[in-house]
Amino acid sequence: MFKNLLEKNFGLGFLGFSNFGEISKFNAFSLQKHLYGVQLETEIDLEIFEYEVSLAYLHGLTDATTNHMFLWNMELEF
Repeated sequence: MFKNLLEKNFGLGFLGFSNFGEISKFNAFSLQKHLYGVQLETEIDLEIFEYEVSLAYLHGLTDATTNHMFLWNMELEF
């Protein structure tokens, strides 16, 4: 079942989220929310499905944004 469990392929990526406000009227920059950072991800191939996990650190760029954020995402594809 765990044929490639020990084979680890890690990827590094850049991740970001932004919220400018309403489309009809963007907020001032200090009220906008912008988070950007890096992500580390890996995939594990199992016999009948694929398991993906991602860990990310995001840094807030404006006063309206959280200063630091950690994300953890897991996916099971079959």
